[in-house]
Amino acid sequence: MNATAERLPELLRHYLAIAFSVLVSAAAIDAHAAQTGFPGLEIFTHEDQAGIASDAAGLRFEGSITRPLADALERLLIVDGKPKYKRLLLELNSEGGELEAVKLVAGVLKKVGSMSALSTRVMDGKVCASGCLALFMQGQSRKASTSSVWVFHGACSANTNVPSLAATDQFLDLLVASGVKRDFTCKLVQEGYVISPGAFILSGYELFHNYDTGIITELLPNWRPEEPSGMWMVVPR
Repeated sequence: MNATAERLPELLRHYLAIAFSVLVSAAAIDAHAAQTGFPGLEIFTHEDQAGIASDAAGLRFEGSITRPLADALERLLIVDGKPKYKRLLLELNSEGGELEAVKLVAGVLKKVGSMSALSTRVMDGKVCASGCLALFMQGQSRKASTSSVWVFHGACSANTNVPSLAATDQFLDLLVASGVKRDFTCKLVQEGYVISPGAFILSGYELFHNYDTGIITELLPNWRPEEPSGMWMVVPR
C-alpha cells in the first residue's frame, strides 16, 4: 500500500500528536519481551510472565508491513507445519505497507488462524491504517479501543499519492475476502475515499457505531481502573 507516516494527511498527524496511550493488560504485555529478531515485533510468552498460559502467546507489532515480517511470523508461530501456540493475541499499531507485503503477511496470519485461536486488537491512540486492516481482519476476535485511529486510502505506487485503481481493487478484494462487508468497500469507492488522493480517518467508536463494516467485533472500554497508590486522603464534605 506504500502508506508511510510521513505521507499521512496533516489531520492524522494532529490526531496522533494529541492521542493518548495507556498501559495495556499486564496479562498480555510485559516489560521483559522475548526478542524476535525483527524490528517492531515483540512476543510475550509464559517464560516472560507466569500469568500467560503455556499454550498461549501475545504479540505486538509496530511499524510498516514488509515482506520479511511474513517470514518472521511464520518462524515464530509455526513449527513443522503445526501451530506453536493454541491461543494468540496480536496487537497492532501500523501505518500499512506495500500491497504484496500485506498479502504475504495476511496469508501467514490466515494460516495461523486456521490452526489456532487468533485475536487481534488496536489500543487507545494506536493506528491501523490501510494494509493494517488486512492483518487485523485475520483475528476471529477483533477488539479495538474507541480512541483507536483507522485510516482508509487507495493503494499507491512509490513517490505518489495518486491511487492505482487496479491495485486498489486488489486491496479491497483482499479486505472483502477477509470479512469486511462489501457494502462498506463500495461506499469507500463511491465517496472517492480510495480512488482519489487523501485519507478517510475514523475513530474506533465511529467505525464500530456509525458504519456496518464487519471489522471490529468488540469495542474496548475507555475506563482503565487502577488500584490506589501513593498518599491520599478523604476530605469530609
